[in-house]
Amino acid sequence: MTWIAAALAMSAAANSDTQLTPTKLAETGKSRVGQTVTVSGYFSYVADTRALWESRSAYLDAKLQRRGSKADYWTKCITVYPELGNVRQFNGKRVRITGRIVVVGSDDIRSLWTCNSVALEKAIISPE
Repeated sequence: MTWIAAALAMSAAANSDTQLTPTKLAETGKSRVGQTVTVSGYFSYVADTRALWESRSAYLDAKLQRRGSKADYWTKCITVYPELGNVRQFNGKRVRITGRIVVVGSDDIRSLWTCNSVALEKAIISPE
């Protein structure tokens, strides 16, 4: 019976990660540094930042500051450091990204171009 409980726990953990969103990862990422996860969302590729957003609407809220200048837009976004350079093709699309969780500190030069300190590096991007 113990192995059944263990199998159910592993299945629940796996299922929770298949439902992982940028918001959930932004909330829990600091306690999961080093883990490899898969996250789905809306990908934006701009001059200095690659980011995964909760939705296109969340991206537009931040881009256009639709909720005012004091709104916390960045809880619905994680920064993405792709493994390969040919990711511009996914700009403006819903994608699935698998990568290793890191937290970008303020002493890291990359912090100048992050939407959130929680990020995925060595990220592999695929269409959703």
